[in-house]
Amino acid sequence: MIVAHRVEIKRLLQSTFPELERIGNLAPRVMQDFIPEFPSARLVKTAKELILRGKVRTLQHLQERHGELTKILTEYCKSSMLEDSEIMTSIDGVNRRTATTFLAEIGCIGSYASHKKLIALAGIDPTVYQSGKFEGKSRISKRGNQHLRRVIWLMTVCVIQHNNTFRTCLMKKIGARASRSRRQYLQRCINSYG
Repeated sequence: MIVAHRVEIKRLLQSTFPELERIGNLAPRVMQDFIPEFPSARLVKTAKELILRGKVRTLQHLQERHGELTKILTEYCKSSMLEDSEIMTSIDGVNRRTATTFLAEIGCIGSYASHKKLIALAGIDPTVYQSGKFEGKSRISKRGNQHLRRVIWLMTVCVIQHNNTFRTCLMKKIGARASRSRRQYLQRCINSYG
């Protein structure tokens, strides 16, 4: 939501104050204080300028609330899911913030009858495409929670970057069934972050 407001502000500034975009970045607090006071190079205030002021104030409000909510969420997870959080952060590459987001998305882990239910919630369960004798590639279903799926992806990438055990295991698995160019591509990705 914050990114959407930034994009909208940038779009409005292109029509009301195009010179400002060349001067610098619109993200710092100084620019966010400057734009409502001087939304355009012209002295005449238009409807777009009023909208721009409102969007900047909304962006500032969202950024303040984001920090507060992150702090509250972290404290909640510390108090109610301390053991789960400690287990997750003991893995190299998983930090407290990612673990907190993961635990917040899944809720109480005991409420799932099996690991398959949790996999289905994330939408990373495999789907098989077949019709008669035709059997296509299987992919993940993506029917579950997209936020949880993204957090799992972020944790996976970070664990591969920081944990040699997981990295070697992945490379063995990929090496057994992937082409040389795919393995090289994955290795370049890992090396660029690691």
